[in-house]
Amino acid sequence: WANHAWGMWPAMDDGLRPMNGNVNQSSKIFLTIRHSEQDLRDVMAYCCEKYFSCENYWKIDGKPVFSVFSTGSLFKYIEPRDAVRIMNEVAKKHGFPGIYTLMNIGCCNDNEYYCGWGRIPKIRDNGFDAVFAYNSGLRSDFEKTVAPDQPTLDYSFMMENQRYCWERIAEQGMPFFPSVTLGNDVSPRWSRQLTYPWNYTEMGYYPITINNTPERIAELLRQALSMKTDAVIINAWNEWTEGMYLIPKKHIGSMMLDTINKVLKEQK
Repeated sequence: WANHAWGMWPAMDDGLRPMNGNVNQSSKIFLTIRHSEQDLRDVMAYCCEKYFSCENYWKIDGKPVFSVFSTGSLFKYIEPRDAVRIMNEVAKKHGFPGIYTLMNIGCCNDNEYYCGWGRIPKIRDNGFDAVFAYNSGLRSDFEKTVAPDQPTLDYSFMMENQRYCWERIAEQGMPFFPSVTLGNDVSPRWSRQLTYPWNYTEMGYYPITINNTPERIAELLRQALSMKTDAVIINAWNEWTEGMYLIPKKHIGSMMLDTINKVLKEQK
């Protein structure tokens, strides 16, 4: 559930505006998200009727898996324990044994890894089921390894960071699903007036990830699977403007999907 504000990226702006970070839609907000208990009930009821009831919807112990992107946004308006109660009440009303709550702890500013493993005790103690760190692999101190006039970052940097985040999350003793991020390239969101080379630190742009080959992604996926969790999250199916996609593309065909298929066959 992408429960965050919806806005316009700098690429759509008339002026050359800084992004102030990897992702920033604050130049023009189309939809500000404000949660309420009734809104949460409405969202859950809609999902129960339109999605959870589908035969192929992902369920754990009969419970539909419901993933929330911004826990901070949700908890700002609804107490965590009340959110768990409401989601389970609505799911049971629609004939399910409950809801399996999967909460994102990534994409936050808690530390240089943008990963909120310190939030896990609160999430666990309030009755949520599991966590994952969406888009883990980024780190705020990338400028130590990136030349100012060469705004690219080797995928090995992301691999190392993702493994580190998995270890910190696992230490918290809560069920979690490791997240494998395929790369990072948000240049489609950058201002169209920007010319190469640019001062990416001044603009607040994150470097483009390079060398994220199928072989390296296979290596990281094998490491994630070796943790023997109930599932592994792959980021992402079609995040075209973030440089993360599994869906076939003209220049690589189905290479990414073939890689995943190969790794999964090895596990049998």
